Amino acid sequence: MFRNKIVLEEKFRLNVERLLYALVFTMVFEGLIRKLLPSAVGLLIFFLKDIFCITGLYFITKAFAKPNVQRNPFFNLRKIFFFVFLPPLIVTNFYDPSLVLFALKQYLLYMILALLVPLAFVPAKIERFKKFFFFFSLTVIPTTLVAVLQNSLPANHWLNQSVDGQSLEAFSAGGLLRVSSTFSFTGQYSWFLNVVCVILAVSFCLPIKRDNIIIKKIAPLLPLVISVCLAVGAFITGGRTAVLGCGLVLFLGFIFAVIKAPQKIITRGLILMAVMGLSLTALRIAKPEFFKVYDLRSEDKKDETHSEEVEGRILKDMFGWTVWIAEQDMIPFLFGNVLGVMSNGAEKISSYARDVRMQGISTESEIDSTAWEGGMYLVLIWFGMRIWVIIRCIGLWRQARDTNTIIAMSFLLGYITVIGFYGALSRQPPIAIWFWLSIGCFVALYYYDKSLQSSNA
Repeated sequence: MFRNKIVLEEKFRLNVERLLYALVFTMVFEGLIRKLLPSAVGLLIFFLKDIFCITGLYFITKAFAKPNVQRNPFFNLRKIFFFVFLPPLIVTNFYDPSLVLFALKQYLLYMILALLVPLAFVPAKIERFKKFFFFFSLTVIPTTLVAVLQNSLPANHWLNQSVDGQSLEAFSAGGLLRVSSTFSFTGQYSWFLNVVCVILAVSFCLPIKRDNIIIKKIAPLLPLVISVCLAVGAFITGGRTAVLGCGLVLFLGFIFAVIKAPQKIITRGLILMAVMGLSLTALRIAKPEFFKVYDLRSEDKKDETHSEEVEGRILKDMFGWTVWIAEQDMIPFLFGNVLGVMSNGAEKISSYARDVRMQGISTESEIDSTAWEGGMYLVLIWFGMRIWVIIRCIGLWRQARDTNTIIAMSFLLGYITVIGFYGALSRQPPIAIWFWLSIGCFVALYYYDKSLQSSNA
């Protein structure tokens, strides 16, 4: 009977692991798949990631019903947030009940990934966890190859069009198209690069075992190949989100690592930065066309420099909402208008959201959207929750002891901090999925470190 229990637990764990692989694969190749399939099927692919997360919710309900399961630090978060989330949900229900479910998906569903990853990759399965990071980091190679191919193709080629077959020339810079790779649009590609650069750093800290001939042969070259692909992908998008985002999360991760493991990270970090600098210089000389779109978007304008433009955009994103929020009536000021309207895909399921969009009402930043959808109440609880998550992760990070695990957790913490403060988690499901997935990876590594401490005690 005990043997059957172990078999069933391993089967359950494998199912959760396969679900996570399927989710990552779908997230990375969704845009390309939708371009290849009829639009009706493409809509199903669009919601496939949500179906995977709902399946994950079933796994979590089943797993945490057991009395001996290890409690996740974020186990009660979704329950507490749901309770305080009720007032704006009630307001939304008066306008369009279908948006209530959509809002729950946007704000709450993806949190389950923070619970799901540790279920799949328990400390005893650390080698399988390393393979997951390795697989994730490898996805940067095909995405970069597709981006390079797009860069060489005309704007009217099907690969350079939207998933609906429309031209994307409106998103070009200086007459040059901003590529989207295997994703639905350029922004999704940039957000992927922000998270995959961190996953790449983690896979360097926790390398897989070279237990077969193929891995033994290609392993020495892979770090360089993947790093070059990451650099090419970041610049070829022409997006500052990709270049500056990758730079910021890696820099912050490096700072966290230096604080906890200075002896090991400083020398390695300086060597890695030197290699990346030389690689970028060589790439600029060999393939200047890869950098042309980014250079055009980074040029100084007549009335302001590039730095001033970026600074102004950040300040507008953070404080622009304060201009119009005070002009709202009391109920919209306190509890907003309608949840979910400003999110991608809302117009596909809600006539109310479609009507709002047709009126030209739109928001640019995350805090703009939060304030419009849920008023000051939602701004306080939504960003308060995100700050609490960051502080909780810092607390877990401080408890880590194993050097390699500390460095891996530090880079994940860098990403969690940046996206937690600035990412459009309520508007863009891909960002929310990457964010909560990275938190799940962080918690799984924390459990692994605790198991090492216990075995060494």
